[in-house]
Amino acid sequence: MRTLIDTRKISQRNQLEYWNYAVCDTYFQLGLKVDAQVPVNGVLLAWKLSDSAVSLSSLESSPTCYFRNRAHMASSDEPYYLITIPCLTGIYFEQDGQHIDCQPGHFIVERSDLPYRFGYRNFNKVMVLKIPEKMVHNRIRGHLRYAGLSFSSSSGLGRIFFEKIRSIHTEFNCIDAASKSLLIEQLIDTFCLIVQNDERILGSEESSLTAFHLAKVEKFMDQHLSDPELTPEKIAKGCGISVRYLYKLFSSRNISPIRRLYEKRLESIHRKLVDWRSSIPIGELAYAHGFNEQAHFSRMFKTKFGVSPTELRKNNRNIANQSIKTEIE
Repeated sequence: MRTLIDTRKISQRNQLEYWNYAVCDTYFQLGLKVDAQVPVNGVLLAWKLSDSAVSLSSLESSPTCYFRNRAHMASSDEPYYLITIPCLTGIYFEQDGQHIDCQPGHFIVERSDLPYRFGYRNFNKVMVLKIPEKMVHNRIRGHLRYAGLSFSSSSGLGRIFFEKIRSIHTEFNCIDAASKSLLIEQLIDTFCLIVQNDERILGSEESSLTAFHLAKVEKFMDQHLSDPELTPEKIAKGCGISVRYLYKLFSSRNISPIRRLYEKRLESIHRKLVDWRSSIPIGELAYAHGFNEQAHFSRMFKTKFGVSPTELRKNNRNIANQSIKTEIE
């Protein structure tokens, strides 16, 4: 289905409202800001596949700022991505703490599920591919991490992607429905290849995956502090990773998994000892945290905190008693 909107055929008094409606109807709910003294000269040409939520469009207009806020998002259901390619002059884009100036020869990705601001300061033309988020999610991992980045469309896969969009844009009316669907699928596949091969995203995915597994291991350790036979093999198996990868996770912290386990045990006991209301014997605390030898526990505790468990408890009780005495007086 083809849609053509041209504000030059509308009275200047109604141009902004007409343009705002056309943009929202093509993409999703957005707000617009323009120079009130300048006519809103805009042409929007959009093609939408009859059996899909995917659309391809070109938008030409005088300087405009588009923005999306929480109120706009409240009326939306399915999240979308807008892959936006500037053709004449640069565009600016702000979303999720990222600020981008994207020039021709590059493209950006806008997410509909987060507020953003986008626009251009001179008359411009942009080409836009609108894709439901789920279509990208089904193809690649870490699909949210490429929003807020600028990608090159002047060489390699980016150039192929740009040329495909431009060719489909030019020949859309001459292509049968089945071929259109196939070409759109190829466009999305090409975009996903660009993302998957981008070093910035590869690094981000690796960092996020490492953080995920570290958090999982730390939680597993917390849940099994009382097990005196908790070994790297048990930890790795419980977290669904290899022993080799477990050691790799902690190598960036310059500590071994077992050393980290003992740290967590000692820190947990320390928290209980500084609570002057606790009357649990120190030996029981040590045993409940996986220490079978009292002497070994005491040495490790003093090495870490500079004071023995007995001294720590005694000092904190003296401080607490003195505070109570002062309050009574």
